[in-house]
Amino acid sequence: MRNLKTSPRRFVRAALAVGERRLTDYATQGSPASRILIWLTEAIGVTLFALCGLVTMTFLNAETPAEAARRGLALVPQGCEAGYYIGGRYICWLTIGGHPLIFLLSILGCVFGAMLATWSKKLWR
Repeated sequence: MRNLKTSPRRFVRAALAVGERRLTDYATQGSPASRILIWLTEAIGVTLFALCGLVTMTFLNAETPAEAARRGLALVPQGCEAGYYIGGRYICWLTIGGHPLIFLLSILGCVFGAMLATWSKKLWR
């Protein structure tokens, strides 16, 4: 019977070889200008998704000064309608109830960024 023990290095080498082959296929198919445009579109989609996702998560985790006082960890700065707890202190942020349009735009930006990244990824094939 064949020895089925294989080295992890072989798997890594094989994965790198497949990745290199695919990358050269992507680079050589079509015109370079269209490939750069597709790559930029994908990068914009991923960046938009990540940034809007961060804004949405911050909205969902923001606490009003009353909620922060109940936790007792730190005080929300004066003049802030809400705070986002990070690094042992609160950073001023907005509430969903006070700014529903901005919250909606962050969700729509997240969805649009995911759609843009997925669409451009399909163009790679």
